Amino acid sequence: MSAKKKVQKQMEFYLSPSNLRQDKFLQQQMQLDTEGFISLDVFLSFNRMKSLGATMRMLTEAIQKSSALVLNDEQTHVRPKEFPTKDGDDSLDRTIYIENFPCGSDHDHLRRLFAPFGKVNLVSMPRFPGSQKFKGFAFVEFAVAEAVDAALAALKAATEDSHPNLVAIKGMSKTKWLQLRDSLKERIQHVPSQTTSGTLKQAVEAAANASSPHDFFTRGLLVRLSNVPSDMPRKDIKAALEIAAPVAFLDDSKLKFGGDVAFARFLSTSHSHRDTFHRAPLTLKGNDITIDLVTGDDEVEYWTALVNHASSSKGGATAATVHVSKPAKAVIHDTHVHFNDDPTTPPHKRQKQNPETPKR
Repeated sequence: MSAKKKVQKQMEFYLSPSNLRQDKFLQQQMQLDTEGFISLDVFLSFNRMKSLGATMRMLTEAIQKSSALVLNDEQTHVRPKEFPTKDGDDSLDRTIYIENFPCGSDHDHLRRLFAPFGKVNLVSMPRFPGSQKFKGFAFVEFAVAEAVDAALAALKAATEDSHPNLVAIKGMSKTKWLQLRDSLKERIQHVPSQTTSGTLKQAVEAAANASSPHDFFTRGLLVRLSNVPSDMPRKDIKAALEIAAPVAFLDDSKLKFGGDVAFARFLSTSHSHRDTFHRAPLTLKGNDITIDLVTGDDEVEYWTALVNHASSSKGGATAATVHVSKPAKAVIHDTHVHFNDDPTTPPHKRQKQNPETPKR
């Protein structure tokens, strides 16, 4: 495909009904003009357009050749021929939720992966608002609802012979994902107790079967570890954290797919909330690890994914590795942990704190 054709295709995607429904930035740009025109300079500032080597001339020529776009008389602004409407929007019925796809996958890769099941209108890969880090799941919107059934059937029946690229991928309709997420969101509430225990499998099974808001876990115990070496033994990650506080369980399932994110659930909110987890550096095999408390919708999305794994896996087991908490090792090879205000003190010389007493 020529560079000009790629530019045209990209412009048509930007201003397609599927993308405009969820692209708040372009929505705001369209509202600046009474006829919904957007300056071409806006698109030239996009990294994707820069990577294609787009110029003003290339944009104007691409728009003139497109049957879906309209160029203004001055050839400086563009708008779609058809604007998205809320009436008759069936995009939800045409969309699937997916996760556990290969690390490093981008929009184009996922589009190609699911193209055999039907025309793909949009691939959305949500990111965290502050850090802009990828959340680890995606949505694929097809042109027709029938493609959803075909894609989900293929994911369910995938083998190394039939669809080797789909074997590890988990998926469900976006409608089901939203129902599951909203159901868990109603159940996840603050509970009187400040401690919890048990394994990841037990927590997930409790979440799936809970009948009241206080039946399965305490909010504010889950943290996300980013930039973790994918070959880092889970026991060393867990032991590094337990130098500062006891860990109920560690979810390292994403590391097994080449990712760099793990999740830890502590025994008490006094551990996950401590300022030292946000200030002090944690280094594993030379990587500086970022530790963030998982809250709000992000916490709900995490549990939604795990409950989906539990319901779709044979025997109800989750895809994550599950182990009961054990005491931390005194010394961790190739690992440096600093959870106090004096980063010069070696980890093995520090006095371990009372797990129920938060550090001030």
